Amino acid sequence: MLFDDYAQEMPIETILHKINRGLGETSRDLFERVAELAQEADLIVRLDCDDTREPEFIPTLVSKVREGFDVVIASRFEPGDL
Repeated sequence: MLFDDYAQEMPIETILHKINRGLGETSRDLFERVAELAQEADLIVRLDCDDTREPEFIPTLVSKVREGFDVVIASRFEPGDL
């Protein structure tokens, strides 16, 4: 599915920089924007697009937050991780 197809099915906002500012600044800008839009009960899930984590792990991460954890991080390097 192409970007325009997604945009017809759900609200999509694009954040553009005039110059490439790298992953760090782009992620910061994304989280700042999401913080402006999010409601108190919303959860933010960020996945890299390099296939190191599959979306199937999201329900487990969300359940940990619902158990009371403030931050949940999945690591493919730690034994016993998701």
